[in-house]
This record gives sequence, C-alpha cells and structure tokens, in this order.
Amino acid sequence: MEQLLDPNIRMRILIADADEAGAGRLSEILAKLNTTHSHSFDVEYAYSIKKAYGKLSSYKPNVVFIDLLSTGLRDSITFIQHTRLKNPAVVFVLYSDEDDLEKRATEVYCGWGARLKHYFLQPKHIPDNEYESFLVFNLERAQLDLLAYGFQESVSLVRHKHGGTSLTRIQV
Repeated sequence: MEQLLDPNIRMRILIADADEAGAGRLSEILAKLNTTHSHSFDVEYAYSIKKAYGKLSSYKPNVVFIDLLSTGLRDSITFIQHTRLKNPAVVFVLYSDEDDLEKRATEVYCGWGARLKHYFLQPKHIPDNEYESFLVFNLERAQLDLLAYGFQESVSLVRHKHGGTSLTRIQV
C-alpha cells in the first residue's frame, strides 16, 4: 500500500477517549507508524472532556480523535462545537464503534450533531489487520484538511497590490 502521508507535516494528535484500552490501541499504532514510516505524530490523551478542554490550550492539537460515547455524548458534541468555533483548523476524527454510533444515531446526529455524519470515522472495534490501513487513510485525509486550511489562511492574508486590503472570506 502506497502511503500518501507526508512525514514533514507535524501532527499533534489528541485522543479524547475515556476507554483507556481504546486509546492505548490507537496510541500503539501511531507509535508504530512513527517508528516504521518516520512520521511526525505527537500524541496526548484526555480521558474526559474536561481534560480535553485543558489540552486545547496547553497542547494545541491540530487533530482530535474523539470517542463520542465513552466521553459522554452531549459533552463531546458541545466540545466539538466549541472547538470548531474557536479553533476551526482542528481536524476531528470520530473514534467510536460504528454499531454503537448507529444504535444511538437519533441522539448523535440530531440538531448541531447532524454535521457529525460528515466527519471522518476511525472504527474502534475492527480487526487488527484492517486497523492500521483505516488509520493511515484517516490520517491522510486529516493532513489534506490541514493543508487546505493552511492554504486558506495564507490566501486570506494576501493583500491586493492596489489598496492593500485583505481578501474577504467569500473571496477566499
């Protein structure tokens, strides 16, 4: 499998998951990718949403893997919503069991949570032989989002030659 991950893009990953075994599995595979493929993943943990809020300011993650269910559904959705408003460049990957999300779909995807249907998903309970390829796929997509957002930020800072005004958000 050819990997598109760019080892030069430093990813600061926050794992927000009250399930320590699930967080540990994700962390082990990320460590393996760091070693075997020379990628740049820094990893921090938050075993509660309260701790995740603290990590936003101290660690400043650019990618968050979040288990909506183990950390509390309402708190997790509120955390994502607040983070999107204050730190729009953070890329979220839902790190949950697909069946559990499906069973609670009416709770998960109602109101503001409806947009979560479009977020990346790293299935939590899949066989080991599929886990790493799913993870790499999600990391590749996260990197593309980080690059796209960086492009938007750099374009929004461009000044017109005549008049020196920034481009508007609509122009970007």
